[in-house]
Amino acid sequence: MRINTTFRMILEQQEAWADKMGIGYEKSSDTDKEAYTYALADNLYLRNLSSRTLDEYNAGRGKELDSKMRALYSSSALVVNVFEYWRQANRISEVARACGAPAGINDMAFERRHKIGNLGTSHLDIEFSGEKVKPFAIEAKFMEPHQVTKRTQRNHTNMDKYLAQAKLWQRLDKCQELAVEILEQEGKKTRYEYLDAPQLIKHILGLSYHYNPNGFTLLYLWFDCATEEARKHNQEINRFHDYIKCEVDFRTMTYHELYKSIRALPAVDERYLGYIGSRYFVLSPAGK
Repeated sequence: MRINTTFRMILEQQEAWADKMGIGYEKSSDTDKEAYTYALADNLYLRNLSSRTLDEYNAGRGKELDSKMRALYSSSALVVNVFEYWRQANRISEVARACGAPAGINDMAFERRHKIGNLGTSHLDIEFSGEKVKPFAIEAKFMEPHQVTKRTQRNHTNMDKYLAQAKLWQRLDKCQELAVEILEQEGKKTRYEYLDAPQLIKHILGLSYHYNPNGFTLLYLWFDCATEEARKHNQEINRFHDYIKCEVDFRTMTYHELYKSIRALPAVDERYLGYIGSRYFVLSPAGK
């Protein structure tokens, strides 16, 4: 795994946090095995996950609890550290509103899966739901956009098998056009160097298959910082949004914006705010 300056900067900040807290972690010259805590609990604010959260992650494809969530730079650990507090406090509706979801949300699922016909399965980081409101799905990113430099599209995006099923693309003409472009550029340098556009299209297909294109919201939640790579990532997010916004309710938010909204909520545990603030938001984007 090659890493750029943004990844290295935030990794070093995470290691500094762990050192300050006296948390032990593995160090290796093999960078994709670097900075894994010895115990999963050491990488989590609440240390112990609820039984439902454990079940949801154990049922997921990524085997997050086995190893990935122990990484100091783990995206799933960041998701859990921000959102699990609200589940255990029975305040899901409040954090959903902080994300921009409508009133009426009363449930939340981690690692929500949606089958795309018989072709594959979309795995979302979070999905909020409630009676008489559209599902509000979240795809969340921490370090992933910065783990590879000079990215090319993955060699196996599977866009060909999805494009072969015309019924999947009903009322998704712009998404289909983008999928065709991705397939044509597969294995080459593309317009999306940092944003995983194929993954987002797959999420849209999974959500559309179950709820129809107008029946859901998809939020792209990402970790911003004052670097050139982050600026380019943001440009690609905006390009993707502008291309598909006429047919999908696709939104974007940074973790810094979410943290600001959470801090404005009433009666939030100061220990929780202090943990995620000191761990993740020391390096803030300029002006935020």
